[in-house]
Amino acid sequence: MTRKISVSKIKWMPLPRTEKTLPLNNPYCGFYSLYRFFAEQEYLQPDGEVIEEVLLREDQQLCLVEINLYAFREEPLTEKALWNIKRIFRYFTERNKQMILRFVYDWEGKGIINEPKDISIILNHMNQLSPLLKEYTGSIYV
Repeated sequence: MTRKISVSKIKWMPLPRTEKTLPLNNPYCGFYSLYRFFAEQEYLQPDGEVIEEVLLREDQQLCLVEINLYAFREEPLTEKALWNIKRIFRYFTERNKQMILRFVYDWEGKGIINEPKDISIILNHMNQLSPLLKEYTGSIYV
């Protein structure tokens, strides 16, 4: 049994365009800047600014936020580290930024040397970070 498909013609009508000189506020797209933190410190690296004083670019909605867990490659995250990470998340969220979030143990390409030797440490860090990630899901792009 063959079925006959009816094809209707679609007419396209362009809408009038308006020229704008202001930058577009397009969340989830565009350029981004890199912001690096050590979990055990409350300072941006390498600049040394306290988390709440880090200057964010107003014209960028996306921010690549790298949080280095190197100090905890052999142990669980401390309460201070979790607090610092929460401060980072809160700071970017309050400024309506979307975080491209990356947890690392190494910034120098020496992963074999700097990463935890036991996968259970990484899994434990994931368990510890899970509540924060859930709390700030709305501000985490990737």
